Amino acid sequence: MKYIKYIGILLLLLIVIKCFNSPDIPVNPTERKSYQQTNTNSDVDQWYLGGNLHKKDISDWKNATDANKLATCGDFIARVKKDLTLTELKDKASELKDCIDEATKGTNISDQNKVNEIGALCLVTIGY
Repeated sequence: MKYIKYIGILLLLLIVIKCFNSPDIPVNPTERKSYQQTNTNSDVDQWYLGGNLHKKDISDWKNATDANKLATCGDFIARVKKDLTLTELKDKASELKDCIDEATKGTNISDQNKVNEIGALCLVTIGY
């Protein structure tokens, strides 16, 4: 019976990872109407642009800027949480960024893992 629990968690994790690798889902939040409606100051509200760490290794994540990390996490959150305002998306992306940072700091063991794999684990841990 306890194996069913582990199989369920593994399947959920695989589904979340598959969502991160899906090319059919747009990752630019400006393509959705709710983001366009809340975007009033282009200089301040474009924090979600420029994320390119989706399929990179954790070693790349560790060397990336906070802006790149936040934009990448914004893309991840936009794929699993629909109909968020830009402010809500940024808050959740920041929480995910902190989780990935915390999960990978102080060790080189995870450096070969992909950002989307660790991100998926964090999403499950956080409860998204």
